[in-house]
Amino acid sequence: MNSLASKSPIVEGIIIRILNTYPIQLETKEKHVLDADLVPKIHEKIIARENLQESMIHAEEVSQVKPLQLQVSNKIISLQPQEPPKPSEKPWETFKKILPMLQDPFVSYIECKGPNQPLSVIKNGRTQVTSTFMDRGEIDEYLKYLSEKTRVPLVEGVFNVRVDDYTINAIISNSIEPSFIIKKNLSGAMAYPR
Repeated sequence: MNSLASKSPIVEGIIIRILNTYPIQLETKEKHVLDADLVPKIHEKIIARENLQESMIHAEEVSQVKPLQLQVSNKIISLQPQEPPKPSEKPWETFKKILPMLQDPFVSYIECKGPNQPLSVIKNGRTQVTSTFMDRGEIDEYLKYLSEKTRVPLVEGVFNVRVDDYTINAIISNSIEPSFIIKKNLSGAMAYPR
């Protein structure tokens, strides 16, 4: 009884009461419990790892550390003006079908339910069906482009990314057609400008 629970006066009192109440049952030679080794056995891999660590420690003590020698070269580095970095291209700017809806301040939600189905938007709090369609190739190309830009792998299942002020959720599966939802993140801003 080396555990902290056995050192508790409450547990100790309970054990003493049990031993005093049932002394006859403890004296019987019948065993109703399988013999168990209470000391946990150490796994062979743990022993091998400890032996390896000890041998590495001894090897480090034996090996001599060589002093670090640096050689300085007389190379001249010329600083040439570099081109300014290009502004980052936003994923939706390459897809002209979605861009007008994203730029509309009254649109808060864009949903594509699948290829060749009209896009629906929530504009001014009302759901509206647009006359804009995307085929399977355009949806796949858009999701692939988002995956490359955000460096989130495009795997089967749910694809969630956040780009600037937009959250894009897509469902990708071999058994059903791909679909996606674009939500504008309106945190801290008014949903509808006056």
